[in-house]
Amino acid sequence: MTEHLMDNEAKILHLLVANHHYMAVEELAAKLGSSKRSIYYLLQRVSQLLIQNHIEPPRNIRGQGYYLPDTSRQAVTQLLTAVPVNPQSDGQRISAANRRLLMVTMLFTGKTPVTITTPMTLTGAARNTIVNDFSYLEHALKPRKISLIANTRGHMLTGSELLIRNFFQDFLRAHFPLPA
Repeated sequence: MTEHLMDNEAKILHLLVANHHYMAVEELAAKLGSSKRSIYYLLQRVSQLLIQNHIEPPRNIRGQGYYLPDTSRQAVTQLLTAVPVNPQSDGQRISAANRRLLMVTMLFTGKTPVTITTPMTLTGAARNTIVNDFSYLEHALKPRKISLIANTRGHMLTGSELLIRNFFQDFLRAHFPLPA
């Protein structure tokens, strides 16, 4: 039997046990605050873990999603109660909203460009997740007439200083509303 489960492994197993319908990768990613690529890696690790414990892993029906076979539900439930969850071993990942807040803060306050490696290291997120976050921010900035420029040194904001400051202020308000 396995010695411990990583936090996201336990979360995805809880989701699969609790749902008796197919769960699309997009749905799993939204519920866990991860990228689709991270969900695929996570499902691979969970499948290996279950196979090592002689439990049938989640099945995938193309175009519909993943589900846990009925024969596995009880065994997975027992595994979840018997094995401790180790949140430290999965890198203390944070939600997409908090990752993006951190990235906007680094872009706003930093004197040097922000590389992909920096938020990866700080958040424990995968490279593809950070690339997707930069893409999200780029689209959020476009209507504000602010550009997110990337070069070999990293990412940086360009545009009117006033527009950048207003965007940062609005972004903070959206995450931390002031009490009435």
